Amino acid sequence: ALATSKSSWSKVVATYRNSPPAAYMNDKEFAPSLDRISSIYDRANIETSDGKLAQAHETLEGVRDILGEMRRRNGLVAFSDHINNYHSEMEFVISGELPADEIRGLTEHAGVLVYLDKQIRGNAPKKYLDDPNFQKLAGENTAAIERLRKALESRNSAEIKNALSGLKPAYAKLFLAFG
Repeated sequence: ALATSKSSWSKVVATYRNSPPAAYMNDKEFAPSLDRISSIYDRANIETSDGKLAQAHETLEGVRDILGEMRRRNGLVAFSDHINNYHSEMEFVISGELPADEIRGLTEHAGVLVYLDKQIRGNAPKKYLDDPNFQKLAGENTAAIERLRKALESRNSAEIKNALSGLKPAYAKLFLAFG
């Protein structure tokens, strides 16, 4: 999968590095951003070859960040930006930086997840909204957040930990299919 992605990226660079699409025509950081992404692919390839798959995964997340930065610089918003915003917040919530007994902080961040989940649904392309699988997976993501909210209301640490552990799998399914 990495080799295919890297090959596809190389084609993008070859096509657009010296002749950016209209939306990026005035972006002086366009070509350097493409180069940074190419470097990320190279580093992830080495990490994968060395058997450091988790590290390669983390490295590749930099591609998403740079692409998002490019869109922001140029006043563009894509559906993936909404997915990525949710991902960033979810990663913080499940990181353990807020312990399961930190009810207030977790409740506030659960509220942010609710908002970001609504942004995903509200900004999904029509073809996704018409897709029963999107509806199913988006519903599972929403349900995972709702389980967390209910667990937080119960103030039961075991329920909260269980609900926290359900956030990433629900998101991952949605992301893999539609992100």
